[in-house]
Amino acid sequence: MGQRSPRLRVAHFHDDARKRLSEAVETYIDRASELHKTDTESGHRAMLPWLERGLALAPADRKVLAQLVHVLQWLREDARLLPVLDDLSRRVSSQSLTLDFYRSETHRRIGERDLAFAGFERTVAATGGRWPPALVGRAWVLYMRYDDAGALADVERALQLEPAAEPADAARRIKGLVLLRRGDTDGATAEEATQARNSVHSIHRLHLRLRLELAAGRTDDALATAQAIASAARSRDGILAAALARAAAGRWSEVKTLLDPVARAGRAMPDRDFLLQTLGRALLEAGDRAAARARF
Repeated sequence: MGQRSPRLRVAHFHDDARKRLSEAVETYIDRASELHKTDTESGHRAMLPWLERGLALAPADRKVLAQLVHVLQWLREDARLLPVLDDLSRRVSSQSLTLDFYRSETHRRIGERDLAFAGFERTVAATGGRWPPALVGRAWVLYMRYDDAGALADVERALQLEPAAEPADAARRIKGLVLLRRGDTDGATAEEATQARNSVHSIHRLHLRLRLELAAGRTDDALATAQAIASAARSRDGILAAALARAAAGRWSEVKTLLDPVARAGRAMPDRDFLLQTLGRALLEAGDRAAARARF
């Protein structure tokens, strides 16, 4: 059998190299996937080095990018998530709707409300108003804008389409918060009771329960619920939950310690108005009236 020509040997070398590279990337993805099964923060954080190794070997690998988007979304690593989403969007046009939704969610969490709203509007329009996650996302922004009627319309539509799954939990939280803002404690309590029947361990239920406990003056219960949120929450509003409970207990120095860095960083969250009001009260309680007036 004759020797391969130099051109064939080079082609064979490149094919072999591509095969080894592909196998290495798949190994990293498999190891990350095994860690994903734990569904814990530590498990998701442990996935990152494996996915980053895969990305270093194959920067354009769509499977690695998609896994990385999922992990960063789960961990709420928003600053890192946006460029990864942009990169994946350029490579996977077939998933543009989902990626656009993730981008809108990220903009919402970091306080870029106009960008978030525009993105949710596009997704709602593209799905004919029949995809509950997009409706709930837009409802959050409407609630943050004090458009209670618009927020309620979106959550009612989402609940009509999907009354029991995860988006419904978030929808009932928004609805409960709107009802509380309108003074309808009974209505908000009914939403929390429905959450309890459908999803006992929901983080959205804990947040709504906290607000109900605070409204009823049940400080000890609120502190316990805030601790449960702090243990489970993957987002910044866990900070607000802890601060509101400590404010109800009169622990104002702890409130200032929790909220001051968030306010200075300009971070937004669904209940940012409560954050600022509570921080202002903490400054007043500490005797710092000048700072309270200057900032709030």
